[in-house]
Amino acid sequence: MRIASQRSSSSRRGAALFVALFAAASVAVLATCLLQISGSVQKRQLASADLRRAFYLADAGLAEAYAGLTIGKTGNVGSASSPAKLGKGVFFVQATDVDADHVRLESTGMAGRARATVEMTVERGEESVATLGFFANQPLTVPAGASVGGYDSSAPADSSKPGLGGVGGLAGGGAPSDPPKGRIGSNGDIVLQGTARAPTTVTADLAPGAGHQATIGRHVTHTGTISPRTASAPLPAVELPFEPTGAGVDHQSPNTLVVQPGELGIAYLHLASGSHAIIQGPCSLVVDDLTVASGATLEFDTDDGAVGVWVGDSLSFADGSQVVCSSNDPTDVTIQVASDSPVSFGAAGAFYGVLYAPEAQATVGSGAAVNGACVAEQVVLSPGAKLNFDVHIDEATALDVLPKLLAWRILELESVVNNAAGNDPFEILGVDPARLLPPSKSHADVPLHVVYQNLAGTTLTYDGMESGFDWANVRAVQTLERSGKPVGYMPADTTALAAETKTGLSDAIGVLSDNTLTSAQLTASLIAASPLTSNDLVRIVNASAKFTSSDLTTILMSNSPLAANVLDKALIASPALPSNYMAKVLIASSPLPPHIVAQVLADALTLTPLEKANVLAAQ
Repeated sequence: MRIASQRSSSSRRGAALFVALFAAASVAVLATCLLQISGSVQKRQLASADLRRAFYLADAGLAEAYAGLTIGKTGNVGSASSPAKLGKGVFFVQATDVDADHVRLESTGMAGRARATVEMTVERGEESVATLGFFANQPLTVPAGASVGGYDSSAPADSSKPGLGGVGGLAGGGAPSDPPKGRIGSNGDIVLQGTARAPTTVTADLAPGAGHQATIGRHVTHTGTISPRTASAPLPAVELPFEPTGAGVDHQSPNTLVVQPGELGIAYLHLASGSHAIIQGPCSLVVDDLTVASGATLEFDTDDGAVGVWVGDSLSFADGSQVVCSSNDPTDVTIQVASDSPVSFGAAGAFYGVLYAPEAQATVGSGAAVNGACVAEQVVLSPGAKLNFDVHIDEATALDVLPKLLAWRILELESVVNNAAGNDPFEILGVDPARLLPPSKSHADVPLHVVYQNLAGTTLTYDGMESGFDWANVRAVQTLERSGKPVGYMPADTTALAAETKTGLSDAIGVLSDNTLTSAQLTASLIAASPLTSNDLVRIVNASAKFTSSDLTTILMSNSPLAANVLDKALIASPALPSNYMAKVLIASSPLPPHIVAQVLADALTLTPLEKANVLAAQ
């Protein structure tokens, strides 16, 4: 009986061991499966995150390329062999001209092992010829007795406006102390003439054609710059918006003829002597022949909208005729002539508008005052003619030059780059991330023409590739052209190209040259001028010997968060602060750029363990 009991006990122990082993094996198998599932899910999540990052990078590339187009760049940003670096990813954009008016942007973003490509087609903006001012395709001569100046229609109603306070000899009041400058340009030479009996006053910037010159004769008072163009300015042909199918109007009655708002196309409009006509905006008038006889008056009423006049054949405002405008904003009235028939504008009174005749000779009479712009194949000015360019035209037409989005689509979304050797875009593309440039510096290089004031206040001209120009030495920009085309639109971020455009900041930085000021006095001046630009702050760090550590820290923290180049200069390239102040600046500028954090982690900065911990905690 005892032997049987021992066998039964051994059998039960063996069965329990078998069950335990089976359970352990099952748990191991389940654990392995769960780990595999977890790893697979994690990989899919990482791949999905990389794909989203790649898509966002590609979209950021489109935005960067579009921003470049707005300021005259090509739209090309980086390349596959040298992409733009953004965070832990890269992107590059290829711009292809579809035709003269359209460009296609193809942007590729890469993050981890994911790649995304998106495409955008945009229509180039229209550059307003009005920004050329008084411009002729042929050589332009300002005769003795004529006057050229400028005004600003957006300024308050005071002496800075023609007719309201007077500019350059216009009716009413005295000229302001510093009136806006006019603009005279040509694709040929510019000649200013004057005599002792009929002196000429020209307050305008002169822009002769590429390879041509401006000649200023005796008895000419000229105020403004002289800067030849780097390329010829094209004058697009005028296209009529619709055909003038209606019968002509020959108005001879003393009763007022009113052209109602809307669209009207007629064969001709003749105003006889003693007649009066009003064109009420908003109105688009297309007429083959527009003639205003001596003694007749044509009035433009733009209180409710702009007036656009397209002339298919001939335009004549006879000497002794009158023109009246209800607004001093020249963008409210535009007269365009499509033919090469001579244009005569001898109307007395103040015309506020833009006259455009790209194929014709336009003659401005001795009694005429054109306020706005006049652009033609040839501009002939009579002695006594008055021309005033509205500087507000640049701002009023700025949005017209912006590219317009026509189409957008996704070309590729690839979560795992096929046959890729590497786990990040730098390894896959075979590039060194330390050598890659940020997006703003990755645009394709373009020819640059800039007339500017340097930090010393001297007016200089630069012609060459933009990569060779130092924007940090710019105080104010007067003329800016890229690839021969003027840049009229300057969004906020591009003002960093000329960081000292704000005079007050440059004046504040000028105090650094005053060796009689104490650290506290310098600090007070710079704090009052804050926020300062990154270039200004670098100059201050370079002059750190003029400040106490406490004052320098106060200036830097007042302008926090600091840009990477300021941090590099103040903390890495030539440390200007002891560790306790350095830690305060780092915390005030957090989150820090990755390479600065790497310096902190690598103990490359002279921080105590506590200061290092505080800096890292702020990230």
